[in-house]
Amino acid sequence: MRFRARELTGPGGKAAVNGLVIAFAGHNRAEDLGDLAALERQVQTAFTLVATDDSVLLTGLAEGADTMAVSAWNERGLGEVHAVLPYLDSAPPEALLGKASITTYLDGGDAEAAGRSAHLMQTRWLLEDADLLVAVWTGENGRGAGGTADAVRIALERGTPVLWIKAGKDDGLKLISPGALDADFGFLEFLEQLEHERPTLIIPASAEALAALLNKPRLSIGDPEPSRSLSQLLLRLWEDLQDCTIWRAFALYRRLMGGARPMAHLPIVPPESLANEPGFQTLTRAYLSLDARASRLAAIHRSQQVFQATVMIVAVAVGAAPAVWPGIKIYAVLIELALALITFLVWVSAVHSERSRRWGEARRQAEQLRLERAAWALGLSTRDDRSVAKTGLAAQLARAWRRRAGAPTGRFDRERVQAWGGWVLDDLIYGQLEYHRVQGHINHRLAHRGHAIENVVFWLLVALLVGFVAAYVVAHRLHVELPHWVGGVVILAGAVTPAFGAASLALDAALAFSDQARRSDTMRHSLQAIAESAQPRATLATMQRAARTAIGLQLSQEDGWVDEAAHRHVVRGG
Repeated sequence: MRFRARELTGPGGKAAVNGLVIAFAGHNRAEDLGDLAALERQVQTAFTLVATDDSVLLTGLAEGADTMAVSAWNERGLGEVHAVLPYLDSAPPEALLGKASITTYLDGGDAEAAGRSAHLMQTRWLLEDADLLVAVWTGENGRGAGGTADAVRIALERGTPVLWIKAGKDDGLKLISPGALDADFGFLEFLEQLEHERPTLIIPASAEALAALLNKPRLSIGDPEPSRSLSQLLLRLWEDLQDCTIWRAFALYRRLMGGARPMAHLPIVPPESLANEPGFQTLTRAYLSLDARASRLAAIHRSQQVFQATVMIVAVAVGAAPAVWPGIKIYAVLIELALALITFLVWVSAVHSERSRRWGEARRQAEQLRLERAAWALGLSTRDDRSVAKTGLAAQLARAWRRRAGAPTGRFDRERVQAWGGWVLDDLIYGQLEYHRVQGHINHRLAHRGHAIENVVFWLLVALLVGFVAAYVVAHRLHVELPHWVGGVVILAGAVTPAFGAASLALDAALAFSDQARRSDTMRHSLQAIAESAQPRATLATMQRAARTAIGLQLSQEDGWVDEAAHRHVVRGG
């Protein structure tokens, strides 16, 4: 599927809205459609307003308004037509679809055997990737599951605007804005509001109104390219130097303090049929790029905390060293000054570049896209209901990549559902179970060993002080004087030990090892409950239910983690 940046203005009331994914739903009964010639003119007007030659039309291809819309679309020479059909044995009219067409077949028979509506499943699938729903609708409640009224309801629940062509009346196009709905949106109450044409909810369709509703962020991965000025080149050299030295501090700290990482199971490789899907490849490339950027920012942020906490201890030790070796006082001062300047530069660089915030945002974007990629394989999205729908930049960018990928195609028979669904559940549930087991183990060990070393250092200081007092009493009784360096060692230890404790507290506050370990434990228990309820998963609907629950859980967990990361104090040290 082609994708271009959206241009949301147009002359003469015609909107040049590039790359929109447009879902279409309409009645199939002649008595509901009214004057077909007038209706066809309105459909043509709607496509003039919203569609261009790189737009995509998603349709269920039912008789009636759907087939009329596809004919109007093809007559205008617009973009692809993507038909989503409810049964594996459906026979789409190839002549109607045209050359630029793709098809997805759902296993409606399997859904009906489980007591689900094949047409409602089809309607939900149509609206997962849509920027806009064009609906030929009477404005009345539906007479069966999966009809036009359900399409409007699902679109509004998911925050998708509706371009409404009122069937049976030629009174102009109207836009239904999901943003004007109440938080406790109820469909029957909404139908009453439609009758009274509540202001802000029902507005005349125009290029300006569409621009306000459909404005999407541009796709981007990473930070903007830096300019080639001398200052930027020097900054880049400084960053490269830090990459080779300072920013490896956390990896070294984790290896020394955390020990060997416990073995993790290897994730299931995506089935070949899934890995070969162009849409899946698009989402995978975007996710891996975002994940690599987030991992680098995480290493930088954590290494900064370890580096500055270490410098805090070293600086105190150097400053107190003349108590043992008086002749090195000037050298100790110079070393302290150098450490202070380096630490200050690192701190200023972190604060001015807002690395903590950028790290949180990058991780949020990567995780959102990982969840979106898994949801894509089962015809879901990360905006399944209003309780978990997100409007932040990470969610918007993930949706933009999702639109670029397009909807999955081909036959969703039992074999595909089992293969693709197995990979999805491994990525969302079993893989995350293993990830949180490993991370919880490491973070628990880092927190425990950090506190253990604090205790050891404290009791060593106590032993040293007791030993000094005993030595002083003995020396006094023997009328001898203790060597100068003995008192100097006590002064040095007395200065370093509190500095060690302060650095340890600052490091724990900045990296929150104990909190991260507890969060991983909580996530493991929650995911384990989902995993147990996910057996057996024989149908698309049951796999979707398990995936939806796991996505909601992980979105909530990510929100809490990102909020904490954004407000963590950046240690300056010294």
